[in-house]
Amino acid sequence: LDDSVKSPRAFTFNDAVRSGKVVFDEKTWMPLSLEVTQKEKGQFSFSTSNTKTVEAFKDGAFELEIPEGALVQDLTPLLEAALLQSSIDMGEEELNF
Repeated sequence: LDDSVKSPRAFTFNDAVRSGKVVFDEKTWMPLSLEVTQKEKGQFSFSTSNTKTVEAFKDGAFELEIPEGALVQDLTPLLEAALLQSSIDMGEEELNF
């Protein structure tokens, strides 16, 4: 990440397995950038720019009507397996999507 970012909403973390930094917009708390290095496994990073925040959504903006006969695939087992493989400890929290 760009070390020139002096946001009070910049947080770093470091433990025996991974280290990184996350930066949030001061006003909206939208993530601006994230960098994670997992020791001996590699690095992941992303950043955003020119983002716009929607203040309000129209009614029904997040409603989904699945057409009759459409195949619906539950990806929960796939996501749980990915979390286990990446060695992220999510505690006892159950994932429901």
